[in-house]
This record gives sequence, C-alpha cells and structure tokens, in this order.
Amino acid sequence: MRVLILIKAMYLRGCAFTRNKDEISRMLAVHIFDNVVEIGLKLLAKAKEIAPKKDRWEFYDLLKKAYTDGVFKDQVSALHKQRNSVHHAGDIPAIETIIKYQTHVEDFLKDIYEKKFNVTYEELSLASLIVNTELQNLFRQAEQSFEKEEYNKSIACSEEVLCKTVFDVADVFSKAGVLTGYFKGGDELGEIIKDDYAEKYKNSDYHEFVKKVSRAFLQLGMSSTVMQFFGEYKVDFLNHRRRVDGIDSIPKENLKDEAQKSLDFLLNIILKWQEEKII
Repeated sequence: MRVLILIKAMYLRGCAFTRNKDEISRMLAVHIFDNVVEIGLKLLAKAKEIAPKKDRWEFYDLLKKAYTDGVFKDQVSALHKQRNSVHHAGDIPAIETIIKYQTHVEDFLKDIYEKKFNVTYEELSLASLIVNTELQNLFRQAEQSFEKEEYNKSIACSEEVLCKTVFDVADVFSKAGVLTGYFKGGDELGEIIKDDYAEKYKNSDYHEFVKKVSRAFLQLGMSSTVMQFFGEYKVDFLNHRRRVDGIDSIPKENLKDEAQKSLDFLLNIILKWQEEKII
C-alpha cells in the first residue's frame, strides 16, 4: 500500500514538471511517467506471483504478462516508446504530448488501483507519508477539499498546515534563533540579543525601549535565518504565500492548478524536514 501511495506521489511530481513546460521539465516528466507505469506493472507482477526471465524484467514482457486485460496497454506502450526516444535520441516532445501522456498515466493508475488492489486512486492519501499525526490530519483535509473541487478551501487548508508545521511542530523559528546566536557574526550582535541584555538598563528611562530593541535584533536574525530551512523550496514558499494573500483574485480556471501547487509545496517541505529530523 505504501508503494501505491509513493507512485501516486511520484506521478504528481511528474505533473509538476509538466506545469513548468520548459524542455528539461518535459524530458523529466516523460521519464517519471514511464517509471510510474513500470513500478505499477512490477507491483501487478508481484501480486500475480509472476517471475521475470533472467531475474530482470523487460518492459514489454512485463506489460504483456502483468497487465493482461489492461485497457490502457496501448497508451502506456506508446509512452514507453516516447521515453526511449527522449532517453536515447534526445527527442523532446511538445507540451501537448506530455499532457496527453499525463492523462494516460492517471487513467492507468486508476485502473490498476481499483481493479487489482481494491482501492481507489482518490482515497490513496499522500498524507500517509507524513509521520506527525496532527500534520497528517490537516494535510488530509486540504487533500479532501481539493478532491471536492473546493480549491479556495484547499489553499486555505494548506496555509493552516504550513503555519502548524513552521511555528509548532518543526518550530523552525526557535531553531533559527539558536543558529543566530551561534553564527552571530560579531560580539555586538551576540551581546544585544542576550535575554538579560536589557537588565543593564532597568533603572533607566529607556529600559523598555532597550528590551524591544534586543528582541527586535533577535527576531531579525531569526527571520533571516529561517528561510535557509526551506532550501530549494524558497520560491515555492513565496509563491504559496502569494496565492494565500491573493486567493480571491486567482482566475477560476487557474484555481485547481494553483491549489495543486500549494499541496505539492507543503508535502515536499514536510518530507524534507522529516528526512532532516527537524520534524
């Protein structure tokens, strides 16, 4: 079941490359979609207890034996030929071709999930990949809103997941504060952000002002440091915040795509922080 969820997540990563539309993204999308199909076929072969020849599968042999009654056999076969053309000849397909195969792969997944593994594509939640129970439940709410085509609500739920992740579960601002205190760049900053710095001026008229300045310098260091935790997803974070702030101005025809991008960003950053033991 976990592998079924992982190949769905892998498929959605390919969809993200499709949305980018540039040549490299199109090449990567074709490879990902083809890998998704091949892993799905191998799961079918394993379920049917079909052994490969010479301890390894050849794609068309796998397709023939594992997906015997497959209604999308011709489509995924054509995708594999397209993948070979990209891989071996550098033939970069048009975006319309990528979108066509993206649809075929989703149809293929829905077919094998329901007919062979007795689970629907929609009910396989990527939230299962999230370890923290509270985040998992919140992310599932965002997914469910998306599946119901409540895309505004899905984006809003994604923002709730982000806030819970950043400020509570991962608590990255506190971790950023530790980094600020350690890599302070000079004694002056280290001195002014100490908890007891303002106590030197407790008998003066500007004691409260000094406390605010001390906290402000610490907050400035934390804010500048915390973005480092986002790594390669900094731009995705900024785009997500743009969506949230302008949610009512997103054209209706773009809402589904924008909501999917926010879901992708949230899952990516949570899985990144899980791997890094921040969560």
